[in-house]
Amino acid sequence: MVIGLAHDEDTPRRILGAARREFFAHGFARTTMDDLARHLGMSKKTLYRHFRSKDELVAVLLETKAAEIRAGFEAIFGEAQKGFFDRIAALFRHLHEQLGEVSATFLRDLKRLRPDLFARLEQVRTEIIPAVWGRLLREGIESGDIRAEIDPDETAYLILLFIQAAIQPEPLGRLRRAPHEVAERIFELLFRGMLTPAGCRAYENNRPAF
Repeated sequence: MVIGLAHDEDTPRRILGAARREFFAHGFARTTMDDLARHLGMSKKTLYRHFRSKDELVAVLLETKAAEIRAGFEAIFGEAQKGFFDRIAALFRHLHEQLGEVSATFLRDLKRLRPDLFARLEQVRTEIIPAVWGRLLREGIESGDIRAEIDPDETAYLILLFIQAAIQPEPLGRLRRAPHEVAERIFELLFRGMLTPAGCRAYENNRPAF
């Protein structure tokens, strides 16, 4: 009885894991519940017992991913012993890991077919990006790596605007780059412009970590 219960509790995690791989790689339109059931080796009846529809499954998947992104950022800032550039490097790695699995196809499908879920993605960015970058820029100013005249809140909001405009299906298609590549390029270009001379030297010395 206990073994069966443990197995049943693990089933939603297995489903979300398969959904994560299939939806993010192949898109919302091309991935069906039949595909997921086949990949998981389970019946559609079992799949629908845990998630009533494809839409519900993707909604839960997006909330799970948002929670992972937040938890990752909190862990990065929670390590008090990290220096400014160590924290920046960790942040870039976290972004690469989290955004690297999301294809432009998935974003394009979501915007076209489920604009409400796409809007939720943009809301999550609005909640996370200014908070993370505002906090990071304050640390950089205190350490002397970011120019003192930089306004952390204003700059963090500008970063959000750049990201919101660029991580859209149309610009991604024109640039022919994955979402994580565009985000990383934007961060790097903007970040370089905010560094003090000492910060620039430290950045170059730390580039292998990025």
